[in-house]
Amino acid sequence: MAKATRQKAEEGVTLQHRISAFLIKQRLVIIGIIVALFVIIGALVAITVIADGKRDAAFTKIDTLVGQWNDAKSADAAALAGTEDGIIAELDKIASGNRRSFAGARAGMAAAEIYFSRKDWKNAEERYAAAVKAAPDAYTAGLCFFNASVCADELGNSDAAVAYLEKALAIETFPMKTRALFNMARILEMNGQNDKAIATYERLTGDYAEDEWTLLGKSRLIELNLNK
Repeated sequence: MAKATRQKAEEGVTLQHRISAFLIKQRLVIIGIIVALFVIIGALVAITVIADGKRDAAFTKIDTLVGQWNDAKSADAAALAGTEDGIIAELDKIASGNRRSFAGARAGMAAAEIYFSRKDWKNAEERYAAAVKAAPDAYTAGLCFFNASVCADELGNSDAAVAYLEKALAIETFPMKTRALFNMARILEMNGQNDKAIATYERLTGDYAEDEWTLLGKSRLIELNLNK
């Protein structure tokens, strides 16, 4: 019994010795790993700080540019156009440097709003679509799809207009679903696709509580069914 106990103790000492010897032998490697971990952690912290600073700077710049646009609206048309061109260039630059962030989406939306006010539907549509790509999960995605649909409709591209509305409706938190469905049905109706228009009006009036858009939808549904 005593012999077994002594043997077990010796084995324990031997194991500790081996571990100590291994740690001593590999100390440079271990120290290097620890240093590397600290460097990586430091780099990640620095990147986060830089990213946060870049984002905050972008939002500040966007707010400043939007403020300049609002101030410039009282100027004459020629002066306003020149100011807007400069603001759009700055916003596009911010959007380009923040392609996968809400800052990029916000910059794109601001530029789109300027083009929208000019009735430059093509450029407005492009900026709204790009804003969604920059922040597809942001609360603004549905609104951008809706506005892009308006632009596509103005350009006579009804298929794209309907597709944008379907994308907006697919977003659970999109707050303008009744209006989007009415717009979709209206576009289909104007293009002679009465069966699809009726189905869309029925989707509107059947799935959503009454508001001004469902009431309008009911009115159009009655007329279309009478004229079938």
